[in-house]
Amino acid sequence: ETFAGQEALLAAGNAASVPALLSALERGDETALAACAAAGRALGIALTSAVNLLDLDRIVLGGVFTQLYPWLSGPVSEVLATRLGGLRGTPPFLTASRLGGDAATLGAAGRVVHRVLADPAPFLTRAS
Repeated sequence: ETFAGQEALLAAGNAASVPALLSALERGDETALAACAAAGRALGIALTSAVNLLDLDRIVLGGVFTQLYPWLSGPVSEVLATRLGGLRGTPPFLTASRLGGDAATLGAAGRVVHRVLADPAPFLTRAS
């Protein structure tokens, strides 16, 4: 969060909002591009630890990272390849979530639906 979170990205990119940051990136604004590159490298370092711990084959970036993926993916991939290449041969596949900014909400809703379908009795008792 300190180096690659939304607030850090907005501050480093000198943008008031994610849409403003995206607009600056699309215009090729050097400050915004540098902010995303630095955030991508920081995210790559953090993800290296997760890959080492969990032996991941795929990393799916969600939330704000979905929108920023075109600018983050290069630096993230470079760090993963550099830090993991000797141990794994190839880094995990990196992609952006197709669910966009709603991924967390959809995941939470899906978890509740799964619980209800797996054992509906407790939920029916509460309703009566």
